[in-house]
Amino acid sequence: MASSADLALPADCPPADAVATLAAQFYRLTSPQLGVGDQAPADDWIVPHNKRKGDCAGCPERCECHAHSLFRDLADLAAARSVSPWIRRKSVALLTLSSGMGKIRRSPTAVLPSHHDWWPADPAVVPAASVVEVVAS
Repeated sequence: MASSADLALPADCPPADAVATLAAQFYRLTSPQLGVGDQAPADDWIVPHNKRKGDCAGCPERCECHAHSLFRDLADLAAARSVSPWIRRKSVALLTLSSGMGKIRRSPTAVLPSHHDWWPADPAVVPAASVVEVVAS
Protein backbone atom coordinates (compact mmCIF):
# COMPACT_ATOMS: atom_id res chain seq x y z
CA MET A 1 0.00 0.00 0.00
CA ALA A 2 1.29 3.47 -0.84
CA SER A 3 2.02 5.90 1.94
CA SER A 4 1.24 9.60 1.79
CA ALA A 5 4.95 10.13 1.01
CA ASP A 6 4.48 8.07 -2.17
CA LEU A 7 1.65 10.31 -3.32
CA ALA A 8 3.22 13.72 -2.61
CA LEU A 9 5.05 14.76 -5.76
CA PRO A 10 7.45 17.71 -5.79
CA ALA A 11 6.31 20.95 -7.44
CA ASP A 12 6.27 20.78 -11.25
CA CYS A 13 6.36 17.00 -11.20
CA PRO A 14 5.83 15.24 -13.53
CA PRO A 15 7.54 17.74 -15.82
CA ALA A 16 5.54 19.71 -18.38
CA ASP A 17 6.85 17.57 -21.25
CA ALA A 18 5.47 14.35 -19.72
CA VAL A 19 2.33 13.12 -21.49
CA ALA A 20 -0.61 11.00 -20.38
CA THR A 21 -0.02 7.29 -20.83
CA LEU A 22 -1.66 5.56 -23.75
CA ALA A 23 -1.84 1.84 -24.46
CA ALA A 24 1.73 0.80 -25.21
CA GLN A 25 4.16 -1.98 -24.38
CA PHE A 26 7.41 -1.34 -22.52
CA TYR A 27 10.23 -3.35 -21.03
CA ARG A 28 11.45 -3.12 -17.45
CA LEU A 29 14.52 -4.49 -15.73
CA THR A 30 13.62 -6.92 -12.96
CA SER A 31 14.99 -9.51 -10.56
CA PRO A 32 17.71 -11.74 -12.01
CA GLN A 33 16.44 -14.95 -10.39
CA LEU A 34 13.17 -14.94 -12.37
CA GLY A 35 12.51 -17.22 -15.32
CA VAL A 36 10.74 -16.56 -18.61
CA GLY A 37 7.01 -16.24 -17.96
CA ASP A 38 7.42 -15.34 -14.27
CA GLN A 39 5.74 -12.17 -13.02
CA ALA A 40 7.94 -9.32 -11.80
CA PRO A 41 7.38 -9.03 -8.03
CA ALA A 42 5.52 -6.14 -6.41
CA ASP A 43 8.71 -4.87 -4.77
CA ASP A 44 10.05 -4.07 -8.25
CA TRP A 45 7.46 -1.28 -8.31
CA ILE A 46 8.51 0.58 -5.16
CA VAL A 47 9.04 4.19 -6.21
CA PRO A 48 12.79 4.86 -6.29
CA HIS A 49 12.85 7.40 -3.45
CA ASN A 50 11.42 4.72 -1.11
CA LYS A 51 14.12 2.16 -1.91
CA ARG A 52 16.93 1.48 0.56
CA LYS A 53 19.73 2.08 -1.92
CA GLY A 54 20.39 3.74 -5.23
CA ASP A 55 20.75 7.32 -6.43
CA CYS A 56 17.17 8.17 -5.44
CA ALA A 57 17.01 6.50 -2.02
CA GLY A 58 15.64 8.99 0.48
CA CYS A 59 15.27 11.80 -2.09
CA PRO A 60 11.52 12.50 -2.42
CA GLU A 61 12.26 16.11 -3.38
CA ARG A 62 13.63 14.96 -6.77
CA CYS A 63 10.97 14.46 -9.43
CA GLU A 64 12.84 11.67 -11.22
CA CYS A 65 12.82 9.71 -7.95
CA HIS A 66 9.03 9.28 -8.27
CA ALA A 67 9.31 7.68 -11.73
CA HIS A 68 10.04 4.15 -12.93
CA SER A 69 12.46 3.46 -15.79
CA LEU A 70 10.88 1.78 -18.79
CA PHE A 71 12.24 0.98 -22.23
CA ARG A 72 10.52 0.73 -25.63
CA ASP A 73 13.19 -1.33 -27.39
CA LEU A 74 14.46 -4.67 -26.14
CA ALA A 75 17.51 -4.31 -28.41
CA ASP A 76 18.63 -1.27 -26.35
CA LEU A 77 18.79 -3.41 -23.23
CA ALA A 78 20.72 -6.14 -25.05
CA ALA A 79 23.27 -3.58 -26.28
CA ALA A 80 23.52 -1.95 -22.84
CA ARG A 81 24.44 -5.30 -21.29
CA SER A 82 27.80 -5.08 -23.04
CA VAL A 83 28.67 -1.84 -21.23
CA SER A 84 26.79 -2.04 -17.93
CA PRO A 85 27.37 -4.83 -15.42
CA TRP A 86 24.28 -3.65 -13.49
CA ILE A 87 22.01 -4.17 -16.53
CA ARG A 88 23.78 -7.43 -17.38
CA ARG A 89 22.62 -8.87 -14.02
CA LYS A 90 18.91 -8.15 -14.60
CA SER A 91 16.10 -10.09 -16.26
CA VAL A 92 13.73 -8.18 -18.53
CA ALA A 93 9.94 -8.08 -18.17
CA LEU A 94 7.32 -6.90 -20.68
CA LEU A 95 4.39 -4.79 -19.48
CA THR A 96 1.55 -2.86 -21.04
CA LEU A 97 0.59 0.59 -19.85
CA SER A 98 -2.90 1.79 -20.59
CA SER A 99 -4.66 5.11 -20.67
CA GLY A 100 -4.97 6.74 -17.25
CA MET A 101 -1.98 4.98 -15.68
CA GLY A 102 -0.04 8.21 -15.20
CA LYS A 103 2.42 10.35 -17.13
CA ILE A 104 5.39 9.31 -19.23
CA ARG A 105 8.34 11.12 -20.77
CA ARG A 106 10.95 9.96 -23.24
CA SER A 107 14.34 10.38 -21.54
CA PRO A 108 16.99 8.80 -23.76
CA THR A 109 20.59 8.26 -22.74
CA ALA A 110 23.61 7.46 -24.89
CA VAL A 111 23.44 3.80 -23.80
CA LEU A 112 19.63 3.49 -23.64
CA PRO A 113 18.02 5.60 -26.39
CA SER A 114 14.52 4.15 -25.79
CA HIS A 115 14.49 5.00 -22.05
CA HIS A 116 11.31 6.55 -20.62
CA ASP A 117 10.39 7.83 -17.15
CA TRP A 118 6.93 6.78 -15.97
CA TRP A 119 5.16 8.53 -13.08
CA PRO A 120 2.31 6.21 -12.09
CA ALA A 121 -1.06 7.82 -11.37
CA ASP A 122 -1.26 5.59 -8.29
CA PRO A 123 2.07 4.36 -6.89
CA ALA A 124 0.25 1.46 -5.19
CA VAL A 125 -0.78 -0.03 -8.55
CA VAL A 126 1.46 -2.90 -9.63
CA PRO A 127 1.22 -3.49 -13.37
CA ALA A 128 1.49 -7.05 -14.62
CA ALA A 129 4.97 -7.55 -16.05
CA SER A 130 5.99 -10.94 -17.40
CA VAL A 131 9.66 -11.88 -17.82
CA VAL A 132 10.63 -12.29 -21.47
CA GLU A 133 14.41 -12.50 -21.16
CA VAL A 134 16.60 -13.86 -18.41
CA VAL A 135 20.16 -13.28 -17.31
CA ALA A 136 22.60 -15.30 -19.38
CA SER A 137 24.40 -17.95 -17.37
